[in-house]
This record gives sequence, C-alpha cells and structure tokens, in this order.
Amino acid sequence: MFTSVDIDPSGQVVTFTPKNQSQSPLRFHAVWMRDNAPDPDTKSASNGQRLITLHDIPEEITITKAEVLDDRVKITFSDRDLAVTYDASWLEENAYDRGHGHGALWFNPSLSLWMVRLACQRVIINK
Repeated sequence: MFTSVDIDPSGQVVTFTPKNQSQSPLRFHAVWMRDNAPDPDTKSASNGQRLITLHDIPEEITITKAEVLDDRVKITFSDRDLAVTYDASWLEENAYDRGHGHGALWFNPSLSLWMVRLACQRVIINK
C-alpha cells in the first residue's frame, strides 16, 4: 500500500508515498485523521457510530508520529499518547487530496441539481 510516510514540520499534514509509483502521494490533515480515527474512543466498534465531534478535537492538533506497518498505518496525535492504527486501503479509498479525472466543473450524475433560473424566479401573488 504505502512505502513511506512523512510529517510536515508543522505536524498539520501527513503524506503517504504509495507503493505503486504511478500514483501520486496522498496527503491527509491532522484534524481529518483524528476525526476519522478508527479507535474505540472515537468510533464505536459495534456499529461505527462517531463518539466525538469536531468540537472535541483541539484546533491546534498535530501528528507527532507516523509509521507504515505493511497494510496499516500507525498515527500518534498531540492530544493523547495513544497510537491509532488505520487500514491503508481505507485511507486510499477515502483520500480527498487527488484528482478524480473530472474536469473543473463536474457533478455526480446521481445528484438532482437546481437550475439557477429556479433560484432567481420571483413569485408574484395577485390579490
């Protein structure tokens, strides 16, 4: 999955280098990683329910340690000493820092979009 991991000097961003050289490195922000941590204090093991909110995560959170372990990644955050282990394939599937092969203005075809003219129409009521 990944060959290496680097933490930027601020601790705000972690970058994973994929084993597949044709893929771009994947970056994740500390807040996103902490919010999506799969540990039992953050997410219920029985039903996947979130047990924290963004409000519970310190604004100045950083990643203090990152390690690649075969098909897993171990991350330690500044708000606690506990290391959280992520599945590398889950991180690849949920990466938000890469192009999806669409143009600059692309919408998922399964969405129903409102037309601009509908938002701009005025309703006139006759009395």
